[in-house]
Amino acid sequence: MKKNLLIILLGIQGFAMAQNPVPNSGFENWTNNEPDYWTSSNIAGLTATITQVSPGYNSLSAIKCEVGSVAPGVVYAPFLASTDTNGNGFSISQNFTNMSFYYKLNLIGVGEVFNALVVMADSAGGGVAIASQNFYANSSSSVFTQANIPIYYFGVNPVEATISFLISDTVSGTGITFGSYFMIDDV
Repeated sequence: MKKNLLIILLGIQGFAMAQNPVPNSGFENWTNNEPDYWTSSNIAGLTATITQVSPGYNSLSAIKCEVGSVAPGVVYAPFLASTDTNGNGFSISQNFTNMSFYYKLNLIGVGEVFNALVVMADSAGGGVAIASQNFYANSSSSVFTQANIPIYYFGVNPVEATISFLISDTVSGTGITFGSYFMIDDV
């Protein structure tokens, strides 16, 4: 009985201490105004709609991704992905059941949508799992709110994951609005 209890307690401790595989998941580390281990839609010298903000949900900083402008009358949608400059994701070694993160959201336009997406691939680069959720204006929040998105598997042995966040237009065709934004922390 004692041996079984010890095994259960060690298993719970191991589960509770599992490491988060998402690099720079709290957006604390930045180099040249870019979040380390993430690719953003910022264009050096032209637009910086993705910035480090403080305070974060449960840390010093978070990331803010705002619809901006690259020229008068030309809006520019923010995009953020957990990839290197070659488009490679980060390594994973287990099947995760969901992706969670904290967000603040301010969608101004009627047809805007904030999307969170996870794609997992096997060693051959084939897709094995996906998670996606759209957030509309009624999901807007001025305080950090937790999102939990279930991951659906249609293959086996994931070894790499990519996470992306973006604001886009829905099928309404009304476009995106300058000033809409999302903030993300603790992915």
